[in-house]
Amino acid sequence: AISRAVTSAKLLEREAVKLEQEVGELAERKRKVQASVDYCTTDLDDHGEGEGDEGEYKASGVEGHWDSGQESQFGGDWETGQNYAPHVIAYETVNGIQLTAAELDTAYEGVSLQRLLALVPQPDGGQYIVDIVRARSDTQHTYDLPVHFKGQLIETGFKLDHATSQLTPFGTANGYQHLWQKAVSQPLTTLSDLSWLIEDQFYTLSFAASTPTTAFLTELGANDPNNNLRREQALVLRSEADSIDFFSVYERHGRYDNDEEVTVFPGSSVENIYQTSDNGVSVYMVTTKTGDNIVFAFAEDTSAELKHVIDIDGISVEWTGPVYAYIQSST
Repeated sequence: AISRAVTSAKLLEREAVKLEQEVGELAERKRKVQASVDYCTTDLDDHGEGEGDEGEYKASGVEGHWDSGQESQFGGDWETGQNYAPHVIAYETVNGIQLTAAELDTAYEGVSLQRLLALVPQPDGGQYIVDIVRARSDTQHTYDLPVHFKGQLIETGFKLDHATSQLTPFGTANGYQHLWQKAVSQPLTTLSDLSWLIEDQFYTLSFAASTPTTAFLTELGANDPNNNLRREQALVLRSEADSIDFFSVYERHGRYDNDEEVTVFPGSSVENIYQTSDNGVSVYMVTTKTGDNIVFAFAEDTSAELKHVIDIDGISVEWTGPVYAYIQSST
């Protein structure tokens, strides 16, 4: 009996050590999560969550976030934000297109935010990542859509006025004071694009918006007395409006071979992006250079049971729910 008691005590002791290690690991994970949250809400003014397919989206070195009026969601209080999770309104595969959509009306007073992310198959086996961000309000706001990307900037499809003699901070508070404004465009009203290189792959973001949008290139490092902030770069799309739709398409293409000194840079395969509306539904269409059309229908009323019937290029389209998508092949 004594031997069994000793053995049991040793087992309990091992379990206690194991639990203590697990508690320590959990505490460390909590510390890292908290540090990450602090970094996002204070230093970079990142808003929202990086979304999309974990492999494709993160491989591009991109994180897309959201901001209204140069203020953090929920005033930068992440604990408050934990109590107001977005409402998922779609998570499905429609006609071969994987998509998810959610909405949130508590991040900023008087502003309803909606976002749709989709993975669209390409004929060559690749994928497009489509990102539709919408804001609806009765009053005017300054909307910022930052796209934080890694790698080397290759080219932009729009003219930029670069700061060549002096850098100025991008703002005065909420993390903007830590960003250098490195370049600014004139208001953009048509399809625009930006391309970058990560290792041996090129990536291109093609984008448009429902209102004139100014593009900024920024870099982390302003107002840093210790000069030890990472040199993170971003494209920031800014527009002043009561409501707005940002429509973005990401794609991976080409290759760069340093050993063979070979560069293949075909550029974006997106020919055009445009938006229209019919019967309370916004229609977003991507036309590729092969002539295919990728179509998304996103209802203003996001009720799951609501039936919709709209006309898209002379074709009657019917579905139930907030979102519908399909590919119209040119062949």
